[in-house]
Amino acid sequence: MIVASCSGNDQYVSPLFRWRSISPASDSVTVALEQGFISMLPADSLQRLAFRLEQESDTGTEGRQLLSRHYFWRGRIANREREDARQFLKMALQLCDSVRYPYDYMRISYLQAILESKNGRAAYYDKLKRLEKFAVATNDQFLRASLLLDMGHVWSDIDNMPRALENYLEADSIYRELGITMYHLKTTLNNINVLLQVGRTRESAALCRSLLENRDARNDFDFYNDLRLTAFNVTGDTSQLHTGYRELSGKRAYERRKIRYELALGRDALARGDITAALRFTRLATNHQPTPLTQEYNGEIYRLAYDTYELAGNHDAAYTYLRLLAQNSDSLLQENSAMRINSIENRSEISRLEETSRQKQKEERTSMTIAILSVLLVAMVIVMILMRRSQRNRIALMESQLNLGRSQRSIVSSALAMTEKDNVLESVLDRIGSLADDGKLCREESTRLQQSIRMHLSGKQEWTDFQHMFEEVHPAFAATLKQRYPELSEGDLRLATYIRLGMQTKQIARMLLLQPESVKKNRLRLRRRMHLGREDSLEDILRSI
Repeated sequence: MIVASCSGNDQYVSPLFRWRSISPASDSVTVALEQGFISMLPADSLQRLAFRLEQESDTGTEGRQLLSRHYFWRGRIANREREDARQFLKMALQLCDSVRYPYDYMRISYLQAILESKNGRAAYYDKLKRLEKFAVATNDQFLRASLLLDMGHVWSDIDNMPRALENYLEADSIYRELGITMYHLKTTLNNINVLLQVGRTRESAALCRSLLENRDARNDFDFYNDLRLTAFNVTGDTSQLHTGYRELSGKRAYERRKIRYELALGRDALARGDITAALRFTRLATNHQPTPLTQEYNGEIYRLAYDTYELAGNHDAAYTYLRLLAQNSDSLLQENSAMRINSIENRSEISRLEETSRQKQKEERTSMTIAILSVLLVAMVIVMILMRRSQRNRIALMESQLNLGRSQRSIVSSALAMTEKDNVLESVLDRIGSLADDGKLCREESTRLQQSIRMHLSGKQEWTDFQHMFEEVHPAFAATLKQRYPELSEGDLRLATYIRLGMQTKQIARMLLLQPESVKKNRLRLRRRMHLGREDSLEDILRSI
């Protein structure tokens, strides 16, 4: 699932919520549902939004996936209203394309894990940790904050408040960073109570005062009213207690909170010795109809009633509530004993899971280190091989260049020697001719000597031999040059050959029996026939062939 989530460049419904985009209409509904849960919209408003997803499924190209989202949100709404959400999630899971929509699958699995959390806190915690890996892999901070809160609740349930507080504070920092004010306020209120439980009263009181002054907190009646009760527990400010209770007057939807206020007001009255006020709040607390939601306060109600009636001298009533308190204490003791045993077992199992996770991470880090070292070792070997190969190539290139240089020097030397020989022989011929003209050498002997000497003059054959030697070092030079530049004459090719050998102008002049200035003119004619510009180097072009 994590691999699938990281493999594409999905477009999300918003930067904050990582649902994959399906259509503009359905995306806006999904965002409205997420925002609706943050702002605590009434259930009927959320239901209307969820049914709009069902309507969109009839017209959209991803009808099954939109239906899956419809059932997910109905399940989430049902869970918030303490109704059975399992059937909705079952339908959502059946319709979900987990390969293309891994985030949808993960959100359904998350809500299922919450519903099954009471079956085993250790297994629930393990699921949350795996889901957190998904959130980290997809960089979904909003989802990760929610998972941190739920993991904090697990730590709180097994009486490890320091770990719970660690998770709560990290979740709150994420909500502040994301700018989700309502969730930040609620998380801060939770942190106030936890800080109080772990004995960090100053921090708890400071946070409480900051919330009481917060404008956004004041604008939310439900939140601020709950905050007043917490403020009394933290600071002992009874004015918050009385004001908060008056705010609940005439409101029917706050039965559990009214009981909490009445218990606190009754205890405060007893502490001040105000029996009349204590009796009034005790009667109010005991007159509530018992429900599953208020059952957790029975023990506190019975104890307040016993203490109040005992101090008021109403011993019959005090005895009645003492008997109820004893019965409740017995059942509560049994329940607490079972919860403690369960808490110890869960704590042990979660510790084992944490240790297994740490060990796995350690093994993964070790494996990763070994893999990296192996890659580095292979890379070093490859680099060394390439370096040695490169060094051999450089040596071979240097040897080739040296051989080429020697060959070119040998050709130049041979050409110059041939030219010098011809020059000497030409001088001898001239001298023999002069002697014959002066009568110092007979004409027949002169003719015979001249014929013998001309046999050793460099002619066409020696130029052919020179070309053969040159072609061994620079194969097909003349043919390639002629093919590229058809206008070149035989003399141009010969001049180009000497230039390619790197011969100087004076050397070329000796070879061609010309003056250096004539060689320069011939170079200019060669450049014109090769159509070279001023910026073109004749030597570089000839060397490239």
